[in-house]
Amino acid sequence: MKTLKRTQFGNSILRNKAKRITAGEVRKSSFKILIKRMLFTMRRINGVGLAAPQIGKSIQLAVIEIRKTKTRPGIKPLQQTIVINPKILRHSKGINSYGEGCLSFDGARGIVPRYNKITLSYFDENFKKKTGRFTGYQARVFQHEIDHLNGIIYIERMTNMK
Repeated sequence: MKTLKRTQFGNSILRNKAKRITAGEVRKSSFKILIKRMLFTMRRINGVGLAAPQIGKSIQLAVIEIRKTKTRPGIKPLQQTIVINPKILRHSKGINSYGEGCLSFDGARGIVPRYNKITLSYFDENFKKKTGRFTGYQARVFQHEIDHLNGIIYIERMTNMK
């Protein structure tokens, strides 16, 4: 399988709110293939999340999978999660600031404030409605990918540009 070409910072698709996905679109074999290719691409480049706008598709779709690595040994893993039309229902008052990078902004990192906890509603790859509660690094990854679906890039959330 070929790695998908990533959309890089500066491309206007990253600044646009992505289109919601319908149940009919999810049932198409081309959509299932897109999910497989996004997962393959994310894993191949050692990412933890990839949103459709990052591969040139302006649709409300993201794939997330968090694995422990040498640089993230204490992280709580998360099995592959397909996120369609997500919405943050609730979030904590508490915020933490932590370093983030982005697969659409090679070589750059910055400290980004994010909510410690979120409750999220979304549809899975079978268009089954899900609700999840995420904390810590998992919450951070979901917020980062949801930002992509809303046309927000992490550098816009940074409070210190150093």
